[in-house]
Parts: sequence; C-alpha cells; structure tokens
Amino acid sequence: MSKRVALVTGGMGGLGTALCRRLHLDGFTVAATFSPSNHYRCEWLASHRRDGMEFIALEADVADFECAGRAVQRLLGHAGRINVLVNNAGLARDRSMCRMGLDDWHAVMGVNLDGAFNMARHTIETMVAQRWGRIVNIGSVNGQQGALNLATLVPPRPACTA
Repeated sequence: MSKRVALVTGGMGGLGTALCRRLHLDGFTVAATFSPSNHYRCEWLASHRRDGMEFIALEADVADFECAGRAVQRLLGHAGRINVLVNNAGLARDRSMCRMGLDDWHAVMGVNLDGAFNMARHTIETMVAQRWGRIVNIGSVNGQQGALNLATLVPPRPACTA
C-alpha cells in the first residue's frame, strides 16, 4: 500500500507548519494549502527541503467553494488519494464588534467556517470510496473564551450547582 496522504489547509502558517512536519515524520505524504496572498511559499518549501522534508504546495482560497474543489482535484491528480484532511486555515480581524465592517466579518466567516465545509465537502466522497478517512477541524481557543478586540461569539458558562 502506498503512503497515506494528508492535506493541511493553512499549512504554511505557524500551527500548520507544525502539523505538516508531524504528519511527514509519521510517514504521510503531506500537502499544504496556501492563500493566494502568500508570497513566501517558495522559501517555506525550500527551508523544509533542506531539512529533508518534501511537501506538496496547493494554492487555494478555501472560502471559495470552486477554488477549494480545484485544489482537492489537483491533489487527487498528483497523489491519487486523500486520507486525512486537517482544516487548519484561519483568519482573524482583531477589532471590536463596533469597529468591524461587514467585509471583515464575511472574510473571517468565509475562511473559518465556509472553508472547513468547502474542503470537507470536496474530500468526503473520496474518503467514503476508500472506506477510510479522517477530517480534523482546528479552532482557536478564542472561540471558547474570547479575547480583547476580537468579535467572537462566546458561549455562556454553565452555572455552578452544588
């Protein structure tokens, strides 16, 4: 059997890089997506190549359903399968709700929520056909506890009962 293939969205960021490296060390063929505005992908790939790690780089705007689908199809064409999807891509617009514009809101929701759906939707059928697959969704701790100047929906803490 050939190596399992992992796809990490936002794979060239801080956490994404750590995920890519760990999956590579665990024996996966690893593909990392990067946003169209990423201008350091060549340096990122070269630095890992010097460490003996080869990664597949896929440009993808995960917030765009069709673009996400094209990235998945490129990986399937190259590697033949996707066994693990890690939805790690995330976007923050650090400002209070009263200063956040609608465009910023849509950008954050597009990457953080729509992106996870878009990528999962395009990979799930392949995983079902293979009869094996994993989808891991990464979220920020700020989604649970909030942070200053982040427009975040924070669930209420349950009341203590004694």
